[in-house]
Parts: sequence; structure tokens; C-alpha cells
Amino acid sequence: MELTLAQTITALFEKLSPIEQKFILPALQGRFGASFQITYGHLSLLDHGDLQLIHSTIYGLILTREQLPEILERYKNSNKRDFV
Repeated sequence: MELTLAQTITALFEKLSPIEQKFILPALQGRFGASFQITYGHLSLLDHGDLQLIHSTIYGLILTREQLPEILERYKNSNKRDFV
């Protein structure tokens, strides 16, 4: 069974730590309204473009969290001028 985008977003949101959830939810509420929640019911009311925006935001946060240690380690071990 293929997951819908709303189901995928819900699953990704559950991968976030409580601190990350508290960080991202107010930003999404600012965009979609104060009553907005990451639930299948709320997400199913949104159009595909809005769902893509939410998915990209949450996935980007997860990707950054997962890759940041490696990025910092490579930066530390490199010639810092290569990054300027």
C-alpha cells in the first residue's frame, strides 16, 4: 500500500523530537492558521502544493539533523578557505 502525502507527513512529523515539533509547529501555524495540527484530518484538507511545502520543511529539518554532524566534521578537517 502506497502512503498518501498526508500520511507520509504525519509519519515524518512523528520522527521529530518534541523540541523539533515545538519549533516547527508554530511556523506552520503561522502559515496555515492557529488551529493547524499535523494530523491526517487537518492535512487531508490542504491542496497538494501546501502538502509539498510541509513535507519539504519537515524532511529538510530531519535531513539537516541527520547530516549536520558529518558536515561539521568535514568542515573541521578541511581547509576552511574551501568553504568561503
